[in-house]
Amino acid sequence: MRLLSENNIIFLGETESTNTYLLTSSECLKKDGLVVIAEKQTRGRGQKNRRWESGDNTNLFLSFVMHVNPEKFNNLTLISPLLGLSLIKTFNQFGINDAKIKWPNDILVNKKKIAGILCESTVLDDIRIIVAGIGINLYGKPSGFSEEIRNNVETLENLTGIKHEKQQFINKLISELNNLIEDIKNNHISYLIYEWEKNCHCKDKEISIKKGDKILTGILEGISQQGELIINCEGCMVYIDSGIWFKHCMENA
Repeated sequence: MRLLSENNIIFLGETESTNTYLLTSSECLKKDGLVVIAEKQTRGRGQKNRRWESGDNTNLFLSFVMHVNPEKFNNLTLISPLLGLSLIKTFNQFGINDAKIKWPNDILVNKKKIAGILCESTVLDDIRIIVAGIGINLYGKPSGFSEEIRNNVETLENLTGIKHEKQQFINKLISELNNLIEDIKNNHISYLIYEWEKNCHCKDKEISIKKGDKILTGILEGISQQGELIINCEGCMVYIDSGIWFKHCMENA
């Protein structure tokens, strides 16, 4: 996996989805480290194809291409949770020190979503490729979002009272993403999982996850090296590879 470069970016004013833009272009997928950034998405997607709402402001939507050698790194499902660390460290540089990672792919501040991550994989010419998408609410206020979600979202401008320059945020985010990719390349997985657990939403607290028709309740212990959520259900460790949050930190989802 090559590191991302600030000189290898495609800027778009508007697109259906930055992930879709990359996944539907074989020429883009061939370029390891290519970054696509859009100010607005018309059909943004989240986990399980849920719609990502952009609000009434141009925000930041970024996707990048990673070529992965499965012989050196085969924990592909771990990438999405770990990418949250890059966002946490970037927000720290803008004065947001209480952001948390909600497994598998959300960043929360005061229990409200400020960013999300979507990783999708494909194969092209026998190359395993990850397209990692990140959506960040930089500007505006929660009132700019639909009534359905405005009580559950946050923006950087609303938190800090400052409309930070977008390119500055992009540069810092790419720098943190590069640091993370370098750690993944060097197989510093145990350290990264430790860092993830330090920044985990609801760590050591009771949560409930709905998986299929079952609701699993227990204490959130952390994540596995395969990216699974680990919860302690009355002394039995349960590993969850996918599911919907039903209850977390004594708060109804």
